[in-house]
Amino acid sequence: MRFRVNAPQVVAEQVDGEVIVINLETGHYYSLVDAGAAVWTALARGGAPSDAVAAVADRYAGDSSAIADGVSQFVGELERESLIVLAADGDASAGGGPGPSPRVDPAARPTEVRPPFVVPRLEKYIDMQKLLALDPVLEIDESGWPKPNRT
Repeated sequence: MRFRVNAPQVVAEQVDGEVIVINLETGHYYSLVDAGAAVWTALARGGAPSDAVAAVADRYAGDSSAIADGVSQFVGELERESLIVLAADGDASAGGGPGPSPRVDPAARPTEVRPPFVVPRLEKYIDMQKLLALDPVLEIDESGWPKPNRT
């Protein structure tokens, strides 16, 4: 089972390790950091949830079953928010870039100290919802300010 970004209604950008995701249909935007950003990146590249688990396990220290459970819960949350959808078999748009990153055995990096795994959280912001629903070209009030589209 693979997922894809729910484009075109969902757009995302990574800035300094944080992934900003906007659902243009709802006007909600989201912040994904740390393990959440790693999960998003793996899925956006066309990876399966198991690839996201591997990516997180490569970057963070923790119990493998706790990582798998945390990533699974987070993937479910992304799906419930309609940020990702199941990719159809053979869907060329399943990802937005190269395939999943190859897994690196953490034991091969004994000198590297990995931060502890923390279950990813989907930080949701709804304060832009009304602004994104405005149509500044067609719906302008007498004073020149945009107003909500009433259609």
